Amino acid sequence: MIPENSSPTMHSSSKPLDVKPFIAFIDNDVGVRDAALSLMEAYGLEAKAYESRATFIADLNDGRNPDCIVLDLHLPNINGIDLMQELLSRKIHTPVI
Repeated sequence: MIPENSSPTMHSSSKPLDVKPFIAFIDNDVGVRDAALSLMEAYGLEAKAYESRATFIADLNDGRNPDCIVLDLHLPNINGIDLMQELLSRKIHTPVI
């Protein structure tokens, strides 16, 4: 918590330290999604799990931009590398794991 009489310190992404990073986790396996989401939330991260490219892209189109993307390489109908290329073609340079 930041004292009332001070302003938030900025880190390298220019977000105040009291703002939780938003992590997008994309995996078609529900068990993996649920476990990863629970773990990230337990560490105080804001996270959302997506089951497919389509659900993730829908959030992007609605303006929901993650600070980091954790991406499964073996998604139905598209692989993780192709999704990374799609993001780059959209000028989205979010770090991907």
